Amino acid sequence: MGKKLNALSNGEDQNLSEAIRASAQQIWQAGLGAFNVAEQEGGKLFSKLVKDGMDIEKRTRHLTGIKLHDVSESVSKMARDVNRQTTGSWEKIEKVFEDRVAKTLATLGVPTSKDLHALSRKIEELSVHVGQLSKPAARPAAKPAAARSVAKKVAAAKPAVKATAKPAARPAAKRPAAKAAASKRA
Repeated sequence: MGKKLNALSNGEDQNLSEAIRASAQQIWQAGLGAFNVAEQEGGKLFSKLVKDGMDIEKRTRHLTGIKLHDVSESVSKMARDVNRQTTGSWEKIEKVFEDRVAKTLATLGVPTSKDLHALSRKIEELSVHVGQLSKPAARPAAKPAAARSVAKKVAAAKPAVKATAKPAARPAAKRPAAKAAASKRA
């Protein structure tokens, strides 16, 4: 069997190898021709592809910009609406919480800030009043001469009233220790 293959391969091998060489030569030449065409036409094709890409990019950016602007406006509007709703809700929740805490503190008898401010004002008023009372009494201003003469005439015209009232008697103090000491002496 090996001899048959060798005999077949010698005759056919020669024809096959020439066919392969011729085919490889043609492929090589076709490749060189394609490379030459690609060099000549490639620059033109590349420039055309770049131009087409720039046109597509401009159209895409324009459309995307319009859509992005529209989407941005609608999202901003929704955010404002949600913000208004949540702000109102938070204010209501805070109000309810403050009212309940105030009610609980009032039930417990804890003074509020209004109560403390009112008390502070009263203390300040009392301090001023006490300060005025603790000052020595100021002498009355000297009366003009005409007023003095009128005052003397009025005093002379009034009958003199004598004080006849007796001082009140003191109540006797109960002192058990004092009584015991007095009884021991007696």
